[in-house]
Amino acid sequence: MNKFITFTHLTTKRLILLFAVITVLSQCTSLENGTDVNTDYKKELSSSLWNIRDVDSLQIILKDFTEQNDEIAEMLTYKVIGVRQREDARFSDAINSHQEGLDIAIKLNDTIEIVQAMNNLGTNFRRIAAHSEASQYHFQALHYVEAWSGLNTPDGTKNRVISLNGIGNISLMLGFYNDAEEKFREALEEETKLDSPIGQAINYANIGAIFEIRQQYDSAYIYYNKSLEQNKIAKSDMGIGLCLIHLGELYEKEGKYNLAKTEYLKAYDLMSRISDKWHGLQASLALARINLATKNISEFNRYIQLAEQTAKEIESPEHLAAVYLLKHEYDITQGNHELALTHYKQHEAMQDSVQGIKKINRHIDIRLAHERKKNTARLQQMETASKLEHQKREYMIYMSWLIIIVSLIIVASLYYAYQQRNRSNKVLKKLESTRSDLFTNITHELRTPLTVIQGL
Repeated sequence: MNKFITFTHLTTKRLILLFAVITVLSQCTSLENGTDVNTDYKKELSSSLWNIRDVDSLQIILKDFTEQNDEIAEMLTYKVIGVRQREDARFSDAINSHQEGLDIAIKLNDTIEIVQAMNNLGTNFRRIAAHSEASQYHFQALHYVEAWSGLNTPDGTKNRVISLNGIGNISLMLGFYNDAEEKFREALEEETKLDSPIGQAINYANIGAIFEIRQQYDSAYIYYNKSLEQNKIAKSDMGIGLCLIHLGELYEKEGKYNLAKTEYLKAYDLMSRISDKWHGLQASLALARINLATKNISEFNRYIQLAEQTAKEIESPEHLAAVYLLKHEYDITQGNHELALTHYKQHEAMQDSVQGIKKINRHIDIRLAHERKKNTARLQQMETASKLEHQKREYMIYMSWLIIIVSLIIVASLYYAYQQRNRSNKVLKKLESTRSDLFTNITHELRTPLTVIQGL
């Protein structure tokens, strides 16, 4: 019996130890997941970096992190630098920065940062009308986040929504309005669940733009106002300014020039405070256009010169094309056909430049094709490693449960054997007691007559 008790104690200890090992291994696996490491450090550092707007200052900080070999900090800094460069319309630099960040994110197996870097690259390429590359990155980001185990977390949902929004914008640019609307509405639904005012504002405005293209102005007006409301909640000057421009364009199409100009002026006042000159140019162009329509030539000249200066400063062929087209229209009203032809040719040249960005960026395409293949190979390696790890973990869990079940069966069998043994021992003891009593009685019965005989 003592041996059985000792064995039971040992088995119990082993089972407890086995559960502890499974728990530790489970925790280790979570720690090995790149999306969960150093979460607090990343949040704190990101918050500090986003407060810095000067790219040169960020470059100095990046150099320090590189010397310290702090790859997480490098990755986050590259992301912020890329966004600041994009705001300054330095799209080539932004692409390089975000690619560097993507390389590190892949190395660290940081799912969220991989997806964010891909979406940032997609946005950069959308700004230069390189729709093929933009589409590639946004779809790759969508595929990657949907394959991630944390898809249903707030971070997973948010990054999936950003991918959907990027794909929707490309569809909108290419004229696939139904596809674009489907993506925007799906993104809007998720942003509403996340209670994100900025996210809702962006998608309300995008859906409004589709209605405007379809000449469903009443619906466009409703969605632009919903976007404006969300931007006000988020206190986004750029978002509010863009909504005011959208509303002004609706008024302009309806011939309500005074209302349109009022909205444009409010937008211009707001957007002159932001650093994003690429978006800010839209207010200057809108004011130039409305003043030309109302024949306010002095104001037209003021805003068209400002728009041209800024467009040249940030080297934006898209905005320069719009500037030269407005100048062409102005020359026509003035009867200056020779200058009108010159400006129209300049407009066409800039328009060709915008449309021909894919050709101009041929060498970028070659470089990015290489980077894309490299990224794809790394991602495949990561996916393979992840699958192997998952299979290994499942095998370990199955084996653990098998050991537990077998151990329980053995314990149960031994316990049953112990019970049977106890029962048998009791029966044997009872038999022994009965036999002893029997012999005692027989002895007593035999002894009594002998005693009587001896007494005689």
